[in-house]
Amino acid sequence: MAQALDNIRIVLVSPKAAGNIGWSARGMKNMGLSSLVLVNPVDYKLEEIKPFAFRAEDILEAAAIVGSLQEALQGVQLAVGTTRRIGKVRRPMYYLREAAPKIVAAARNNAVAVVFGGEQSGLSNEEIAVCHTIVTIPEETDYPSLNLSHAVAIVCYELYLASVSESLPPLLDLATREQVEGMFEHVRCTLAAIGYDKSGGRDLLENIMVSLRRLLGRTGLETHDVNAIRGLCRRIEKVADLLRDQPENPTPGL
Repeated sequence: MAQALDNIRIVLVSPKAAGNIGWSARGMKNMGLSSLVLVNPVDYKLEEIKPFAFRAEDILEAAAIVGSLQEALQGVQLAVGTTRRIGKVRRPMYYLREAAPKIVAAARNNAVAVVFGGEQSGLSNEEIAVCHTIVTIPEETDYPSLNLSHAVAIVCYELYLASVSESLPPLLDLATREQVEGMFEHVRCTLAAIGYDKSGGRDLLENIMVSLRRLLGRTGLETHDVNAIRGLCRRIEKVADLLRDQPENPTPGL
């Protein structure tokens, strides 16, 4: 999927804050994108914005600077505009998460550009008109304005996620139902071995097991968790066996 991301260029139209250029490069680097095109950017000194990029200096150094959006889109088969404003000329529009897999699929065999407008007013209707499709990021209605570099990072994240979603390694090694039930039975036997079925009766043991199931059932148990609990049970059983083997009234000093 890295090839698809390699075919996606991020285009910033008239960015006014030099820091946003550096931060955008960093967001791109985090998510595996590397092609940056700047259209009429603010006059900036490369050395001054490198700290904003932090290890994405190579993206800044390789960034293309052009004079028009048409030039930035040269050779592109799919241009995707980004906007938070809705209007009659801003169609077709999709939510970013819905559009990201389609953008990545297109980028497997085509050059794709994702276009961002400047900080003050975003892309104009004329700039939107040269894009084939439009995406928007759903936001809280009380404060819908995103910083340019934040928007770039969010879009790059969704593109990255769409490109690797099928190959991401699992973060959780959840225990099977059989493993969990075996653990609970082990806990029951351990509690019985240390007297919970004698002092208080079987009802006490059953109530404790219900509480443990409720407590441990609130989240998925991993195999490591199940093994740890069963290991604790084995240690308790071993100590209980040692205590049972000791005489009830040992002679002091012996």
